[in-house]
Amino acid sequence: MVRIQKALMLVGLIAMLSVAPVTVLAQDADATSVLSGLEGGTVGVAEANGLEIVYERFGSEDAEAILFIAGTGQQLIEWPLELVTTLVDEGYQVVLFDNRDVGLSTRLEEAGAPDWAAIFTALATGQPLPVAYTCKDMAQDAIGLLDALNIEQAHIVGASGGAIIAQALAATYPDRVLSLTLLMANSGNPEYPLPANPERMATAPQVAPPAGSPLEAIIEYRMQVARALSSPDFPVDEDTLRQRITRAVERSYYPVGSDRQGAAVLIPAYDEMRAMLGSIDAPTVVIHGSADPLVPYQLGEDVASAIPGAEFVLVEGMGHEIPDELALLVAEAVKRVAAEA
Repeated sequence: MVRIQKALMLVGLIAMLSVAPVTVLAQDADATSVLSGLEGGTVGVAEANGLEIVYERFGSEDAEAILFIAGTGQQLIEWPLELVTTLVDEGYQVVLFDNRDVGLSTRLEEAGAPDWAAIFTALATGQPLPVAYTCKDMAQDAIGLLDALNIEQAHIVGASGGAIIAQALAATYPDRVLSLTLLMANSGNPEYPLPANPERMATAPQVAPPAGSPLEAIIEYRMQVARALSSPDFPVDEDTLRQRITRAVERSYYPVGSDRQGAAVLIPAYDEMRAMLGSIDAPTVVIHGSADPLVPYQLGEDVASAIPGAEFVLVEGMGHEIPDELALLVAEAVKRVAAEA
């Protein structure tokens, strides 16, 4: 029970938190630089699975699509720009989006905060988790977005909690998935409990500031979380980190939504996850950092071992993030597995 409680307390630490009200955007090719800093794309809002999902689309709409699924609390603006531009330059179209409950997509305010006590009990007793929605619901959101954009099949890239959503998507909708790239993935194997590095994660605050907190307090919280999750071999300077975090926080901040997302991607049953992973037939590559302080790299390796034919790539010195210096490495992996489709 103690291990479960500590793991759930880390939900807030993997949230890339953000502060603006939900806004419905009309399609506007000139608005792309406002959201991601990229040029030549389209910003829009799609009706998907009964929700409004904000997205950005880059590249030719006739090209093969790559759909990026962000991690818990991560907004679409937080992917490394070089990762996206490299893939667009290679002739792919790239679709980024805000998951439900984050950024500018629909907030499920009526769901309230997760009941962690009930979740603890359910995890300990093997009962269904009392959560507002699951990773399969979030996978259905992604499929709904593809439907709205008239994309029949796509290469899927998922990071952290987004990797769990991507795993569910690939298993549930195999005909829609051309290839699968998973970063910082998690099989839920109890032999490798979270966090991977308790001492490192203890340097980060355990609770996010509530909505309405002073901007500087929110930024400082996220700075501390980013430092804890960072890559020892690929440090980012403080000014750059603060600029990026400030931009995200000024766009949106909704910590209870990140909590609901974190609850949705919990893995209650390892055997069921292994079986689900074993059903995936898309070409797959799993990338994990040797210095990930949150998710042990052995869990990523376990994911790869469960998916038939999957490749595992261990990146020395990478933490629970995609450093700028590794954007090209990730892009090459995406291209490599896409070529197998």
